[in-house]
Parts: sequence; structure tokens; C-alpha cells
Amino acid sequence: MISNSKFSLLKYLKYFIFLLLAAIIVLAIYGALLESKYDINRSRVIKAPAEVIFENVNEFKNWENWSPWFEEDSTIVTTYPDTTSGVGASYSWKGKSGSGFMKTVSLIPNKEIIHQINFGNSSSPEVYWKFNEGDLGTDVIWGMRGENSYTEKFYWLFKGGIEKNTMPIYDRGLELLEQHILKEMEKHSFETAGAVDYGGGYYLYQTGSSKIPEI
Repeated sequence: MISNSKFSLLKYLKYFIFLLLAAIIVLAIYGALLESKYDINRSRVIKAPAEVIFENVNEFKNWENWSPWFEEDSTIVTTYPDTTSGVGASYSWKGKSGSGFMKTVSLIPNKEIIHQINFGNSSSPEVYWKFNEGDLGTDVIWGMRGENSYTEKFYWLFKGGIEKNTMPIYDRGLELLEQHILKEMEKHSFETAGAVDYGGGYYLYQTGSSKIPEI
């Protein structure tokens, strides 16, 4: 015969298993009801022409100068193919936090850039940039949009949410981008002399032309 103590133990164990299964079912239903689509973005007004900022972001090799991930992880190793700017450009990386791959899928010169990023899992979100030039500078918008898989929804649930983890990184990235852009502009500053009146007589002069990116 089963003693009373053993019977009580089995009874409590049965209740525990029942409650555990109920909790798992509730958590599974809650995860299924979580919104899977997301669109996270941050913005910053940078006192620089849209063309200058666009060209810097468009060239993947420049990202090492301001990317917040390079600041956080000094072990990151990047690999670049022949094409690193424009549509079809790409690069890959590997660091202590994992590896990934990014490719430029479309762009509107000086207005917008769209990348596709892959972290080695099932989803491939879009990373996008918008450059809106105004009187006070260029409003730079950096964002990411996509749809989390069922597993990813649980991952971000226990991490506190994708927004909480992504927004501070994008804020820091835009801050570092601004510092880099302004520093580069100081190196290549120009002074406008205005209208200059030359006296009569003969003089020699030489002209030349160049594309803005080459300058």
C-alpha cells in the first residue's frame, strides 16, 4: 500500500505538472498573439548636405568609421566583395555576437537607401535610410522593418522587446555618423570669396571639372 506521505507527494507532483503544462499553453498562446511585424526607426538632423551623408552611407567601407557595432565589438572582422556601393553592393561580418550579411537592394540618389540584412536565421528584415534636406540641415532617418518568426517573438519577449534593444543602438549610430561627417567636412572645407573684379589686361587661366564624389 502507498503511505499517506507518498500519496500526498504524488498528488502535489500531479498538480505541479498540470500547472506547468497550463503555463506553457498560456505562454504559447500569448506568443502567437504577439504582433510579428515591426518598423523601428530613429532620426537626427545633421548639418551637412544630403549628398555628402548619402555618399558616406552608400559606401559600406565607410561604416567602420561610425557603426555602433564596431564601437561595441572590437573583434568584428568584415569581408568586402568588389562592389561596396550602389545597388548590389554588400559586405559580411563576423564577431563575438555572431555573423551577418547585408546587401543594398535599391536606392534613390541623395534621398533613400534600402538594404536587406541577414543574421543567419529565417528572417531577412529591411534596413532603410531616408535623407530629407532642410534649412537646418539634413534629417537622417535610419530604421529597420520586417516580420519576426514565432521563435523570434519569444526571443525578443524575454529580451524586453526589439524596440528597447534596437533604438539605443540606432541613436548612437546616428550620433557617431554626425561626428564623422562633420569631422570629414572640416578636413575639406571651402571658402567662398564672392564676386571678384579683375582689372583690365591679359591674364592666363586654367579650368577643370570633376564629379562631386571625386571631389
